[in-house]
Amino acid sequence: MVDTKSLQNSMKAELEKKFVSYISTLLHFNSINFDKKIRKHQDRFALIMDDVEESDLNHTNDELFKHELYGLENQISDPNLHKLFLKLSHREKKILNLSYGREERDIEIAQKLGVSQQSVSKSRKNALNKLRKFLYSEKS
Repeated sequence: MVDTKSLQNSMKAELEKKFVSYISTLLHFNSINFDKKIRKHQDRFALIMDDVEESDLNHTNDELFKHELYGLENQISDPNLHKLFLKLSHREKKILNLSYGREERDIEIAQKLGVSQQSVSKSRKNALNKLRKFLYSEKS
């Protein structure tokens, strides 16, 4: 006789693995597409200057990332995941955008937002848990 509780736990663990794999793959390919868009934009609007300072280049990239086109909400192709992403709080969206869209570390995000690194980590974890719960409730 098979223990149903252990079977349910193993099925739940397998579903979590698949979910994490799906999100990871989705973020990976969206980041590749994001990089392609930025490179395409930079190729189209290349500036020729005699003296280019590093600070000027960083400022230009920051402005590109602030543009709405480059947010994760505009990169997600799955309609259910997109709808769920929009339900997150503004802070959670911003942390996910900085963390996955710009690949910034928690310490850098914390400095930008004026909070602790632990707070950023906790907010990101909560946002991912919300997405996971929403997706599981949508599939049920």
